[in-house]
Amino acid sequence: MTAGLQALRVGQLDVFVYDEPILRYWVMKGFQGELEVLPWVFERQDYALVLPPGSPLREAINLSLLEILRGPEWEEVLRRYIGAP
Repeated sequence: MTAGLQALRVGQLDVFVYDEPILRYWVMKGFQGELEVLPWVFERQDYALVLPPGSPLREAINLSLLEILRGPEWEEVLRRYIGAP
């Protein structure tokens, strides 16, 4: 990952394509001010948690995730780790 970003930084590559959240994290950690993650997405990919069928944890996990994603702390986490606006 960082080798690809380094190659982009020194002009060995014209573009580097990767998963947006991970790319944002690495650009923020090591290439801030030198590289820019463009706003285009080729294909949205969602992430998931896998539980056994009928798991009693499903509803509790879903509710917890919704609560976290709706709270103001989530925006701060996004800003801190991936530089999201």
